[in-house]
Amino acid sequence: MKHTLKTLVVTIALLFSTPAWAEWEITLEGKEGETIHVGYEPTLNENGNILYYVLYEFIDKDTGSKSFSEVLYYKGHCHSFATQAVGSTPLSHHKINGEIRYLTIYESLLFRPKPKSLEAIILREVCDKFYKKRENIKE
Repeated sequence: MKHTLKTLVVTIALLFSTPAWAEWEITLEGKEGETIHVGYEPTLNENGNILYYVLYEFIDKDTGSKSFSEVLYYKGHCHSFATQAVGSTPLSHHKINGEIRYLTIYESLLFRPKPKSLEAIILREVCDKFYKKRENIKE
């Protein structure tokens, strides 16, 4: 119960911390036209984990237009190069517009992504941008 409550609090905090105006960067475009954007404004929590979010935009195959999106929330650890999905929010329209359909909280484990996988590419970018941002603050 305590773990579930902690996960719920972290996920809700992530929902409210995700800026609607975030500079989403396109990381991947699929053959069907779907796109994956990453919000590269990661934040560090008290355990040394970086919290970040990924926006998936899906294409309606009938109309060819972007029909809905889903924001996935991740917790990553740069030093051990591991990541964990903590929650998701499917939305009724694309680019984080529309109504939240529901909120899912994941009980997934921290894992090390395979070297050239999408998870590894995103985690590497998030870690690089996070530490570059910290260096700029120190100067």
